Amino acid sequence: MLSALPGPQAPPPLRTTLTRNEASLGAAGRKRERADYKSVDKYGKRKKSARATFQTQANETRKASTDMRNLPLPLQALGTSPQRPPTFPLAALLILALTGCASYSAKPLETRQEASSIIEQREAEGLYIAVKDLSNPRDSLQYFDRDLLEYGYVPVLLLLELDRNSQTSFDVRREDIQLCLRDGKRLLSTDPHAVAERVSFSHFRSAMGFLLLFPGFFLASSVNNANDELEIDYQLKTMKSVRINPNMRSFRAVMFFQVPQDHRESFTMEDAFIEMKIYKQGQGGAIGKCLEFPIHFGK
Repeated sequence: MLSALPGPQAPPPLRTTLTRNEASLGAAGRKRERADYKSVDKYGKRKKSARATFQTQANETRKASTDMRNLPLPLQALGTSPQRPPTFPLAALLILALTGCASYSAKPLETRQEASSIIEQREAEGLYIAVKDLSNPRDSLQYFDRDLLEYGYVPVLLLLELDRNSQTSFDVRREDIQLCLRDGKRLLSTDPHAVAERVSFSHFRSAMGFLLLFPGFFLASSVNNANDELEIDYQLKTMKSVRINPNMRSFRAVMFFQVPQDHRESFTMEDAFIEMKIYKQGQGGAIGKCLEFPIHFGK
């Protein structure tokens, strides 16, 4: 009786299930992925080839580039993420750019032109008198760093010159000088301190700067310094009572006239003139003859 001989062994069943990665890659992808795993380490785990490692790094680089493109444009320029924006430096630069440092810049009064060289000058007993309107924006910005007419003030330059052959003395007082408008309105000169306060730099810019500690103190200091320089310059340029004599034959100064509120909209310097009184000095320093006359504006 023949014993049953073992028959040929059946081949192992083929694997009919795919791994998750193989299923997602497709046939060509599965073949390429199997080729990437060339060897097995000592723990039985498959090791990636150099090609697979490079492919992984390339995928990470593309992902980071895509994330950067999804950022807003300002953050792309800064090369930073939205989680850590550099808020303090940007805010400081923004406030400084919006407000800026306050500074006062004005030229001294012109000294090349004397009263006797102006066509519209007036001469009285050896004293030449001339006036110039400085209210146009160009002259006002040049000498006062402000368009003063926009603030309701008219700056007028007064020039006095004593004839070289005259030995007479004349007293000129600011309160004796008036600006006469064409409708007959007469304006007295305004104290320069009031003008400086009206046109001074605002501390609003320094208040904005105090949102950040250092810019606030810096801007406040610049505003105070600029306002001090402005008031000092206005005081030095303003007309005070003066005596013209052989020891001081030439003099020039500014007077500020405030435009009335009811004249602001229709104000004009057309046909306006200066009316003034000058006192000739008598014997022994006593007040002598009073000279009163109008002076029209020269160029």
